[in-house]
Amino acid sequence: MPLHQGVTLLSNFFLLQGQPEHLLHVRHDSLLVILSIAVAIAASVLALYLVQAGMHAPGRFQRQVALLCGCGTLGLGIWSMHFIGMLALELPVDVHYHLGVTLASMLPGLFASWLALRHLLAPQSSLLRLLAAGVVVGMGIALMHYSGMSAMHMSADLRYDPWLFAASLAVAILMAVSALVLWNRMVHRSHSPILQRLVLPSVVLGGAITGMHYISMSAARFVGNTVQPGLDDTSFSHGLALLVIGICAVMFGLMALASAALRYRGLWLQVQRSESRLQTMASTAVDAVITIDGQGLVQSFNPAAERIFGWKASDIIGRNLKLLMPSALAEQHDGYLERYHQNGERRIVGTGREVLGMHKDGRHIPLRLSIGQADTPDGPVFVGFAYDLTERKRTEAQLRIAASVFDHTCEGIAIIDANHLVVETNPAFVHLTGLSRAECVHTPFDALYQGAKPAINMPAIWQAVTANGNWQGEVVLPRADGSDWTQRLSLTAVLNEHKRLTHYVAVISDVSLHPRAQLALEHKALYDSVTGLPNELLLIEHIAHAIPSAKRNSTQLAVISIDFDHFHRINEIHGRSVGDELLEKVAYRIRGYLRGEDTLARGRSDELVVVLAGLKDEEGLHIMCNRLIGALQLPVELSSIVIQVSASCGWALYPRQGHTAATLLAAARLAQHPVRPAGSGITPAPATE
Repeated sequence: MPLHQGVTLLSNFFLLQGQPEHLLHVRHDSLLVILSIAVAIAASVLALYLVQAGMHAPGRFQRQVALLCGCGTLGLGIWSMHFIGMLALELPVDVHYHLGVTLASMLPGLFASWLALRHLLAPQSSLLRLLAAGVVVGMGIALMHYSGMSAMHMSADLRYDPWLFAASLAVAILMAVSALVLWNRMVHRSHSPILQRLVLPSVVLGGAITGMHYISMSAARFVGNTVQPGLDDTSFSHGLALLVIGICAVMFGLMALASAALRYRGLWLQVQRSESRLQTMASTAVDAVITIDGQGLVQSFNPAAERIFGWKASDIIGRNLKLLMPSALAEQHDGYLERYHQNGERRIVGTGREVLGMHKDGRHIPLRLSIGQADTPDGPVFVGFAYDLTERKRTEAQLRIAASVFDHTCEGIAIIDANHLVVETNPAFVHLTGLSRAECVHTPFDALYQGAKPAINMPAIWQAVTANGNWQGEVVLPRADGSDWTQRLSLTAVLNEHKRLTHYVAVISDVSLHPRAQLALEHKALYDSVTGLPNELLLIEHIAHAIPSAKRNSTQLAVISIDFDHFHRINEIHGRSVGDELLEKVAYRIRGYLRGEDTLARGRSDELVVVLAGLKDEEGLHIMCNRLIGALQLPVELSSIVIQVSASCGWALYPRQGHTAATLLAAARLAQHPVRPAGSGITPAPATE
């Protein structure tokens, strides 16, 4: 293109040669100027707010909605500010605006806003991105302004001062960049007040829009040959005003609605997430979580509550909480609710206490209960947290039993730590060792066995405990009086859940008198405690030993059962002590008639049994039976009374009536029955085939 043509083209846009002769005088309406500035700032505030909301939106769709609403707000705000500013312009000529160009002038601002805000919504907004976004916004403001100016149709020519034109572009770009950089820094400071985070960047961005507009208006030169003072086209100005006002109203209404929708959706999602978290916490909690309303009706019932109380949530929700309480506690519960409704008393709210709950099957459940309260528009809501104490109570009871056993057992017990130091002893340990508790606790366990006779190898014992888990043996120790005593020592290792040793348990007992004690136990097991005679267990053993001897010597063996008549009446009338004394005296009398090889034993409670060994024939048996009957018919003189007794006798001979001790004894007892009602008598058992 030739240079003179380029100059001609520029002269159609710029004023290149001084001031023209017919330059029109212009002025602005102050109120409309202020309104245009307010619209620019308000649009910037709303746009940046929507961008900030989009940054925290949970999904891609919400971010895109925020972006579109933000770019629409900013783009239409730039356009609205421009034409409000144009309405503020007062020219002495008729001015018309081309409707198509006027509406098309929205596009640069919308596109620039979309491109810039899209950069701001990026996960990381670098300085270069912010500079690019600021340049785009500034250029979009300028392009929108100058395209809007081109929509003017009037009798005057429009030219621009090139320097002020350049200044308008620079102001638009610099202030837009400054606004976006300032906003980016402030938005990441959550502690910054809202004035710094949103309003200040919006004021700067609004300044970029209005500054560019009014600087460019200062650059505008209206050149006309026909001056018509006060003759601007009022009707069209009113139409443009209505268009701008309508677009502004629709713009801010839609954007406010979108903003509210985004905020509502964000709040709804936040509430939904919170509710989901609370439901997850409640459903996974090991404690029962129960919610009731102000009337005591169950509103929620978590799985732990179902497990503890045995009720399904579907069965208990909507019913009164008293179903989960014993009657006494249910009355207290009603009283608490009544006092709360009357005077707002919250005595049980916020405190923990132990109470009894009631399972669906009627059994009581020990609980640790704490109650919280929240006020809602529908009334107060109470949340109860109940922890089942059943296992803890059972453990405590077991610990009390264990502690009682520890304190009252006859065996000495010492608890030893991993370093072989005694940490606790029971009273029996102190008694058996002759040491005080203070002398034992914190003392090396090995030191308690330094005087052992012979000396014991404690390191080897500890090694055995470590390898096998326990060790036991007998240790001879000196007493304080110089005598020796034999201690049976048992050591056991205690492991934790990780199979690591934490303690040892030592159990000691005095076995110095063990042989005599064993003999006493054996005597008690084989002899009657009243008469001192062999009991039935030892009697069977004696008969069993006598049978082979009789078989070898070809002799007979007789078993005689003597059963006292109405012996239980003696115990009932005179007391058991008289009955015991009677048995003892009669046994002593019978023993005087027996030979050395014969045996007298106590069978059942009112029975004495005589075993006669080495009989040649039955004549010796009859002689002995007659003697026994005579002895039994004599009165028995006791310490407080003289009693005449009667008895029934039955006998059995080996091998005629049996070949074993049990069959012989059973046959002798059976032989009594035919003559028992007749009083004293002797009856032989029938012979076995």
